[in-house]
Amino acid sequence: MSSRVGFALAVGLLLIAAFLRFWDLTTLPPGIHDEEIINIRIAETVRAGRVEVFYDLEPLGTHTDSGREGLYHIVLATVTNFFGTGLLGYRVLSVLVNLLALALVYAMAVRVYSPLAAVSARAFLVVGMW
Repeated sequence: MSSRVGFALAVGLLLIAAFLRFWDLTTLPPGIHDEEIINIRIAETVRAGRVEVFYDLEPLGTHTDSGREGLYHIVLATVTNFFGTGLLGYRVLSVLVNLLALALVYAMAVRVYSPLAAVSARAFLVVGMW
């Protein structure tokens, strides 16, 4: 496979991935899961002005000895300023980061292996949502 054909297939796969990830983003998966609720609460804490490097989850009522690093939640609070505080606003950052990861996987695989391997890797990642 030539690099031009591989690039064209990779662009097509990235468009398919974007469609699959943005399609019904506010209703799929149904409801808000516990991990999303924790992310939303931390992002709202950032929005209220309490910016930290590490957020302890004990004050949030999770009763665990764990926490979260703050970079994702700081960026999430910024993104929700543009997209709003609905489900779309809280989920769009994860989708955009996932699409960026797909682009980086292709770029790395084409340099390390071949265009065929890079397109194959992207194809598997496009349909594998988890």
